[in-house]
Parts: sequence; structure tokens; C-alpha cells
Amino acid sequence: MSQSAVTTLEQRERAGTVTMASLARVANALDCDVAYALVPRRGLQTTVERQARAVARSQIARVAHTMALEQQGVSSGESAEQERELSERLLYDMPRSLWNDGETPGTIPSSA
Repeated sequence: MSQSAVTTLEQRERAGTVTMASLARVANALDCDVAYALVPRRGLQTTVERQARAVARSQIARVAHTMALEQQGVSSGESAEQERELSERLLYDMPRSLWNDGETPGTIPSSA
């Protein structure tokens, strides 16, 4: 590879616009393979706990809305306690649906 090609590749890498095809060409020229990895920002336990809280919050919010419409709302303290309890139950049961809620922050919708 020419020096100008290497410089261009480095600039694209810094800008976040380098392509996998470009990396593959460079790797091939260096007799290397490209390794592509996603590295979690948080530990697994933290990720699972955050997801359980988000799912619990979403479910509690839907129920709370319905109850409020029927003038049977609960206090924010009671709602927080329900969210905590549901979150703990989700962590204990670990249902597959914990990761299926595309509206929950931190999840990938099934269409992705």
C-alpha cells in the first residue's frame, strides 16, 4: 500500500468512516485477519439489572396509566416499590421476554 493510501485510511479511521472492505484490504496486505468485536461498556450483571428495571418501569407505567384513568392511582412511593419488586422478580425468573421489549431503552428491536 502506498503511504498516501495508509494516510487516507488512518484519517477515515479517526473520522469513523473507514469501511470493513478497506480494513480487509489492509489486513490482507499485512497477512492478517480483521477481528470485529463489540465490547460491553458495563458488566453483564449491571446490564441485566438495568434491563430488568427498564422492563419493570415500562410495565408499571402502563398499569399505572390505566389505573389513573379509573381513578385508582397509587402514590409515587408505592409505584417505586412495585417497580423494585417486579424488577427483582424479573431478575429471579429471567424470562426470555426480558430482552424482547423493543420499546425499552437499551434493547434492539427485532427489525434491526
